[in-house]
Amino acid sequence: MSDQVIHALYDDDDVLLGAVKAVVKEKHHIEEVYTPFPVHGLDKAMGLEETRISIMAFIYGCIGLSVTVFFAAHLMVITFYLRSRLWPFKKAENPNPLTTDDKFLMEIALGKNEKALKDLLKKTGAIDIQVIDKAH
Repeated sequence: MSDQVIHALYDDDDVLLGAVKAVVKEKHHIEEVYTPFPVHGLDKAMGLEETRISIMAFIYGCIGLSVTVFFAAHLMVITFYLRSRLWPFKKAENPNPLTTDDKFLMEIALGKNEKALKDLLKKTGAIDIQVIDKAH
């Protein structure tokens, strides 16, 4: 499999959501989407499974029983960091600093037909498209 991905940059969350739906419909694999704030409906558009975080909060609360809020809060933070693979002093993995400001980035695995994928992304409203080599 190729170590190349395409980074498509968008400047509107509604345009991004429509683009994600179009890319998924064409059966391209979206590696990740970077946004400056949560985009409602993005997880469903990408086909991500629902999280079990509320179940874990209940279990952690039961473990604490006498100090429920304390245990639930602290164990939820630890669970979030473990599931997100975030640790103290971890280097940031954000591929484009604009995604912390006001832009949205979709990272798509580069398949066999690069031109067709680029054309699709242009049609969906991408303001910038780049091919990136992810090999370290």
